[in-house]
Amino acid sequence: GNNATRTEDCDSLLNANLNQGAVCTNPLAQTTVQLTQVPWAINGTPVGTIYTPPGFVVNGLSGGANTYYAAPRFYIYLVGSVPNSQGLIYRIDAVGYGGTPDAVAVIEANFELGTGVNNLGAE
Repeated sequence: GNNATRTEDCDSLLNANLNQGAVCTNPLAQTTVQLTQVPWAINGTPVGTIYTPPGFVVNGLSGGANTYYAAPRFYIYLVGSVPNSQGLIYRIDAVGYGGTPDAVAVIEANFELGTGVNNLGAE
């Protein structure tokens, strides 16, 4: 496992393949003009965590069959506690590249990690 359970002010690029990772205490949206402006950087320094899946070919150049311009990158931000204080909310941003720097997909999702389970089917 990596260190994704630690929280920190994220100001550098980490590599999950080297067991690096963190939950960030600074939101990505305040560090870039737009989430779609990639690669993400804070004060000119790349941020987030890259992960290169096995067999994934990254060439940093344009084109090529089964090759990608850059490794996928994600950024996990701890938004805070849920209103009932029974869990935490995280915002996950991720970017993936195709064969060129212009072939980009960016997603954002919020995730709640709770401490309990409710049986909604109970009578």
